[in-house]
Amino acid sequence: MATSLPQPSNYAVSFQSIKRVKVEELKCKSVSQTNSNQNNILYAYIGPAALCPCPNIDSQLVVITGDQGVWVEPLIQLRSQKVARGEDNVQIKHNIIGKSGTTKTWYSFNHPFLNGIFPKDSINWCNPACNIESTSEDEITAEKLEILIQESGFNAEKIYLCIAQGNPILTIKRAKKLLPQCIAIDLSLHPHAEIWQRSIDQYLSLKSFKQPPQTQLYWVHTADDIHGLAPLMQPSQSELFLNKTIRILLNSINLENYRKDENQISDLELSRLIAIGERSIQSNQSIRNLLSIRLKTLFNRVNFSSSQVLMFGENTIKGERINAIEAKTSNREDSIQLPQELRGNIDSLDKNRSIRGWVDSSDFGEGTSEINVIWKEHDRSIAIGLADIDRPDLKQIGIVNTRCGFSIEISEDEFFRAVEDPNQSISLCLIESKSGQIIGNAYWQIPEHIRKELIPTLRGQVDGFEGAHKIRGWVDSSDFGKEISELDVLWKEQNQLVGKGIVNIDRPDLLTIGLQNTQCGFSIELELFRSFTLIDILDGPISLSVIEHKSGQLIGEQPWEVTDSIKVDLLDALLTEYINEDRIDYVENYLYQSSNSFFTTIIRRRILEISAIRCITGRWNESIISLILRSKAVNQQLDYGSNSESASRLELLLLATILLTHYIDKDKINQINIKEILGEEFNDDLILRVGQQLKERQFIGLQNWERRFWQHYLRPINFALIATLFLQSNHRPLNGVASLLDTLASVAEYPFGSNEIAHFIRSILNVQHVHYFEQGYIQLAQTRNDRFGLLLATYANHLHSGSQDQDIHYLAATIDFAGGAPTTYAYLIQELQRVIPAHLNANPKQTIAKHWIDRFGHLVSNETQSMVGQMLRLGQSKSDVIDFHNQMIVAKQSLAEMIWCQNNSTEMLDIWREKSQSHIKRWLIIGEMDLTQCWMYRVEQKRDQLEQIGCDVRCIDHEDLKSWSFTHDMIWAEAVIVCRLPAMYHVFRAIAFARNCGLKVYAEIDDLLFTPDYPADYQSYGDSIPLSQYKNLCVDYPLRLGILNYADEIIVSTNVLAECCNRIIEDEQKPIHILPNLPLNSLQSISKLYQADHSWQRKDEIQRIALTSGTLSHKQILKETVYPAIIDILKSYPKVELTIIGHVDLPTEIQTVENRITIVPFTDYKNYLQLLNECTIMLVPLEVHPTTHGKSAIKWMEASLCGVTSICSPVRAYTDVTTNGEDVVIAESMDDWRNAMIRLLDNPKDREAIAKRAFTSANNLFNNKNAISFWSDKINKGTIQEVFKKATKKILVINVFFAPQSIGGATRVAQDYVKKLSNDATTNYNITVLCVDYANWQSGLQSADKTLKEFANESESIKDQYSTSIFSPTSTTSDEIEVLDEKFRPKKIDCHDKVHIDVSYWNGARVVRLNIVPKPWHVHEDPVVDAFCEEFFATESFDLIQCHCCQILTASPLIVARRMSIPYEVILHDAWWMSHEQFLISAAGRVINPADPLDHFDQEPTEEERDLAFERRQILYGILEDAERRIAVSSAFKEVCELAGIADISVQENEVTSMKIALSEEKPGNIDHNYAFKICHIGGMSLHKGYQLLRQAVHQLTPNLPFEFTIIDHRLSSAADRYSTTWNGYEINFLAPIPMDEMSIFYSNHDVLIAPSIWPESFGLVSREALSAGLWVIASNSGALAEPILQSSQHVGKVIRPNQLQDLIDAIIEIPEMMKAKSFS
Repeated sequence: MATSLPQPSNYAVSFQSIKRVKVEELKCKSVSQTNSNQNNILYAYIGPAALCPCPNIDSQLVVITGDQGVWVEPLIQLRSQKVARGEDNVQIKHNIIGKSGTTKTWYSFNHPFLNGIFPKDSINWCNPACNIESTSEDEITAEKLEILIQESGFNAEKIYLCIAQGNPILTIKRAKKLLPQCIAIDLSLHPHAEIWQRSIDQYLSLKSFKQPPQTQLYWVHTADDIHGLAPLMQPSQSELFLNKTIRILLNSINLENYRKDENQISDLELSRLIAIGERSIQSNQSIRNLLSIRLKTLFNRVNFSSSQVLMFGENTIKGERINAIEAKTSNREDSIQLPQELRGNIDSLDKNRSIRGWVDSSDFGEGTSEINVIWKEHDRSIAIGLADIDRPDLKQIGIVNTRCGFSIEISEDEFFRAVEDPNQSISLCLIESKSGQIIGNAYWQIPEHIRKELIPTLRGQVDGFEGAHKIRGWVDSSDFGKEISELDVLWKEQNQLVGKGIVNIDRPDLLTIGLQNTQCGFSIELELFRSFTLIDILDGPISLSVIEHKSGQLIGEQPWEVTDSIKVDLLDALLTEYINEDRIDYVENYLYQSSNSFFTTIIRRRILEISAIRCITGRWNESIISLILRSKAVNQQLDYGSNSESASRLELLLLATILLTHYIDKDKINQINIKEILGEEFNDDLILRVGQQLKERQFIGLQNWERRFWQHYLRPINFALIATLFLQSNHRPLNGVASLLDTLASVAEYPFGSNEIAHFIRSILNVQHVHYFEQGYIQLAQTRNDRFGLLLATYANHLHSGSQDQDIHYLAATIDFAGGAPTTYAYLIQELQRVIPAHLNANPKQTIAKHWIDRFGHLVSNETQSMVGQMLRLGQSKSDVIDFHNQMIVAKQSLAEMIWCQNNSTEMLDIWREKSQSHIKRWLIIGEMDLTQCWMYRVEQKRDQLEQIGCDVRCIDHEDLKSWSFTHDMIWAEAVIVCRLPAMYHVFRAIAFARNCGLKVYAEIDDLLFTPDYPADYQSYGDSIPLSQYKNLCVDYPLRLGILNYADEIIVSTNVLAECCNRIIEDEQKPIHILPNLPLNSLQSISKLYQADHSWQRKDEIQRIALTSGTLSHKQILKETVYPAIIDILKSYPKVELTIIGHVDLPTEIQTVENRITIVPFTDYKNYLQLLNECTIMLVPLEVHPTTHGKSAIKWMEASLCGVTSICSPVRAYTDVTTNGEDVVIAESMDDWRNAMIRLLDNPKDREAIAKRAFTSANNLFNNKNAISFWSDKINKGTIQEVFKKATKKILVINVFFAPQSIGGATRVAQDYVKKLSNDATTNYNITVLCVDYANWQSGLQSADKTLKEFANESESIKDQYSTSIFSPTSTTSDEIEVLDEKFRPKKIDCHDKVHIDVSYWNGARVVRLNIVPKPWHVHEDPVVDAFCEEFFATESFDLIQCHCCQILTASPLIVARRMSIPYEVILHDAWWMSHEQFLISAAGRVINPADPLDHFDQEPTEEERDLAFERRQILYGILEDAERRIAVSSAFKEVCELAGIADISVQENEVTSMKIALSEEKPGNIDHNYAFKICHIGGMSLHKGYQLLRQAVHQLTPNLPFEFTIIDHRLSSAADRYSTTWNGYEINFLAPIPMDEMSIFYSNHDVLIAPSIWPESFGLVSREALSAGLWVIASNSGALAEPILQSSQHVGKVIRPNQLQDLIDAIIEIPEMMKAKSFS
């Protein structure tokens, strides 16, 4: 059935209905574009009438269409609202775009929105499920677009061009003269537009067009105001029409990569060829495999209906003949008068010597007709038969009794010899016995095509080589007898037998060509390549004669020629074998002797690829490039010809890179041994020789394969070279290799066009002569993200200064170069491990370093998979690939752990665990949702078990671990189970984060995927998977083992798996638990039916055997053992039926009993159990192998609980839990399987007894009580008993930042509060801190410079998305109404992708740090934070929330707390709750009145600004009013709050930590005239802290006073960023913020603190700390800042008026006198 297509609203509108519709009652559903600026826009639409748009009603419209017929113009009038628009404002042109005067064919279809210049065959692949049929073809005149617009008479100042048919890129190019006038080009109505999207985007970008955000197939001119414009259809018609798989394909490929020599082929045709498989998909492996499967499935669906026609074609032909006879009979004048009529037809004579047809003799009486077959030419009977075959197809022509078909075997050889003689005429007469009449009323002359089919023929072909030593193909010799065919393979040219074999392989694929017996495949071992040299094989002709014994004929009628292209594939396999088996001398001998440049080049290419991949993966010394160098010294032909020259150039490039890396790498990062590689020592002559030879070949023409080799291999090796250079611990000049490096750069630039590599190398050479880069340059490179610039400048400074310090920025920049070269991973990771902990401890704000590590981890993971794929493709040995896997597993694990490597994490985590953990209730289970059965048993079953005992469980797919959204689930969970996941970086990262959160991690596995025993032998797969896929499976086990080793504990399902784990995991002490797979809920429901005896009785009446498909590795046992036994049983027991559940390839022999076989290829689990429940016997065949020994007895359990008796293979999965003959029957050989089925079928009581015992045994073994006991132990095991018998209280502390990011005074106050609670002796406080990360590292590098408008738009978009919608020109269906209803219904915001979470610990408190998009600090609500808090608070159940500064987080946490009735209190540290400006200083420097919500405006606010300000105050004051307490940090600030209208405020002064330290040297008591007073300003460079006032004061000081100034610049990230300047001759030093634990040292190194704040400080922590450290303090009398000076009984400082410059100048001038007086006091 064809799939219905989404069609515009008026597709089906007839001309008559259009006449009945009143235009004024119609509502156009196109996008409403009503902006007045559009009135002068001309809309030009090119496409079918059925898609005609309705743009802005005030605009003019030109419709250009090739549609013909009376319906076209009325439809366009209706769709464009021509009446409302004005008759003169719509012009209809019946043309197509093209060269003037020419014509093109316009095709019309049953779906009129597809009408256009493309025929059916060009577009039907776009949606194969759609039944597209042509309805007409018309020749339409072509015209240029500009001419058609001129003819319209419209003013075309601005054109909106909409194209909905044809080749849009061609149309746009033809309209290039109009492009400057086009403000928009819209392809949203074009059904196939996505095919050209990439080409159009590239072309239009050169013409100053761009795609607006969140639009598709729509481009606007960058110079025009497009306000109010939008695509005419959203989603686009292309998105609606193109099949989803086709769209994925189009988005995954670049058509330019497919063109090669097909430059003239259109994008449409090329896309079609790719889609239908005539061009292979070029994409990454996973995408290619997925698309190939989907496309195959997609087109098979279409072909299926066709195949049905072919399958029943015979019947169709019969039907046509019958109709013709019936018509002929009905035309007789006397047909109505004839009471008796013989109807019938002869259909065919087949190769089985049977003549087939049908006859209806019902008019001549009852009974079965006998038919006599007469050979006319010999006038004698040659066969007799009955018409007793049912022919239900005859009902359609009115035959009542359809048991009237016949198939009569003719046994006379003489007759068939005559048939084979083309000179003899053969006719048959078939006489029906009852009527005596001739069937068909005439002799039947055997048609020529049937005679040809009856001649014995040998069919078959040689498919090609299988590996290096087998030839594969098929042959059908059934015409020559039923015996198994034997084959001989002769090498024609050598006249030598090279192989013998038999035909015995099942080839079910041959059913598609009509073969009945598909057991006709062969695979023959050849001695060809073991007995002959490569010279014989490659340089001479090979024709193989494959002779079938019975016929004596050649398969394919002539010898099979092994062409050069076949030899190329064969050579790949041979080279792999020779190299891996250390028989490289075979290759070397060929290279020494051969002059065949074609094959010598291929061999050299493969040797180059193998050598290169070994270098990239760190096995430099195993490079075999020396083989080529030795061969070139012997065989001069290897340096002759363009192919040889190209190969030589690549060999020299690889050799040069190896030599250069060795020369540079004094730290032995790559462990290169030149003598081991080349057989000679590294020396200057070798460098010179390679450089000269490479330079000679620079300007040789570049071949495509060279370019690919450079990109895939030499580029990453050159990156490894550069990374190695930068990673050296002791840089030295490159004088010895400068010339070779220069040559390498030249060749990279030309001919390879790798300007990037050339630039890098030349820059490195250039800095050999540059002595120093300023630090400012390096910092700028870092800021600009110019990683190479940073590396180069730092390297140059190291080179010439001798300093070798490599900080985190340097190493992070190196990642880009090391990333593509795994050879450098281990060393770089080691260096990162050395610097990261110290860096994060010293620079807590610079958590962006974690992002760099995370990025490196993903890169390593991706590159590992890519390298493994290349290693397998190049035939690298299994051990080499596994070794590489293991190295990369260590790298991925190390990087994941490095993210949370702070020194104090473990100690603090233990403290928090002790205070928080009681028992494990919340479980997170991670698995693979794509593996349905694994998800059911691995994930869902554990979820059900845990929920049954009162636990909460979340289940997520492993794909969710690739983003940081999983952190929400981790902070929710109390334990994690990782099910069957591979050791990829994102999995390691999730486990490392879980551990950082204090969670125990269980690794769960139920298959033997983690040992070298996996997988089973390739033969056991029975050709069900390609060899390449099998090789991939062979090297996968380290990935599973890696997770088992990393987890805390392991859960397996069988004893065998537990034994294997014990043997192979690294930690012998690691707990390993056994939890069997238990029955799922649906299986338990069925098992309850068999509790009563009467439920078993019905089994006696049903004889149905069940067989499931199982895994791919059990195909061979089915073919060789189980199927033959089944066939025997079905033939011997007519009442036995077979039910096959799943997809299996059945042998052709089973066709004889196929009417008793039910196949259910796909079903859900519930239906599977129902099918199983209807059976009496279950067959469970498994290959005997270590992997099957480790399997779970699931199939036996399922069968037993459904009352079914099982016959199983003798694997431990079953023998460990059953007893043969008691609750199972074990079978191994074919006789065992047959006899077991006979026993159970012949003895129903015995079968029932076994089934009952199995039912009892399964219930005992797989009882849910086992699971309850298992999980109860895990929940309570390891629970930390509370050693302190004191009350417990769960507190959440909120502050914008928190330790170690101790930014601002409020943060330090919050930290003091947490520390105080942690040390409380009476209450066990379980403390969580909620804050944000300063660098937002989990979201990468994001700018914090967002304007209010940008953030407001971002925030409001979440709300607005439900109140706006874009209507397309399609009709409003019930589905659309449902979509609209869904859009308008309020939705819960998913914060998981918008908020990322990091966790650390500080003084026994857990710090939950959110990585969220920065926003202006005055923003008071964030719906994303709201959504996070709602989920977080519900999980944590806090007893109290104390909020300090909540900027960035906003007040949303308290809004949620109020909504959830969680008590909270607010600490008022600043004026954020009262004003947009939290420090009450306007942008103009004016002090703000906090009582006035509008006073922060320096100009008159707009009405919208006023409303927003009032709304902010209302919300925030409401939150304050509902707080348990409102706490001001000083009495002075309480007055400010009360002035602003905030009532009921308590005062709790911040505690001040004394900054006084015992100095080893006391400051001198008498200060002499040479002493320079050290003055500091800690408040940063903000206006409200008085920085500008201080700067003005210093500039107005008398010069040469004894002062030195230090200013904290909060913009600086680390101590290394310090800088200096001078003001008025005074030295000014700018430092980064000082860590909290170093503040006392900072104060001790200064004499005076200046705090000239101009805002009313809420507390003034710095003035109090400075006084405690003994500093003289100059503070403005603003808020509480000067309180400690005013309240002091001693003369400890100077109080100045706020914002008074002269006061500050005077106070500074007085410092020497005041300090002297202070020192004497």
